[in-house]
Amino acid sequence: DWSSDVCSSDLIVTNCDGYEKKGNHQFGTAVDKYFVEDGVIIYDITGREDLKEKYIKWHNRAVELGLKPLIIFKSGKADYPHFEG
Repeated sequence: DWSSDVCSSDLIVTNCDGYEKKGNHQFGTAVDKYFVEDGVIIYDITGREDLKEKYIKWHNRAVELGLKPLIIFKSGKADYPHFEG
């Protein structure tokens, strides 16, 4: 159950440090995908319904290909950039 390992803040969504406690990113089964506009990576999509819709399309396609669905935390906040196999 991934939720037992996850915490949610503005920037940190895992308790894994990548060294002592490795997460799915370090094992090669997860990746974060961000959109770029005018050469700038868009990390914060607050108020950007256009990007949320794009992420949802990508997540729907990822599920069709066998990846895990979009993670939505108990707070209701979604981890849109995160894709996991």
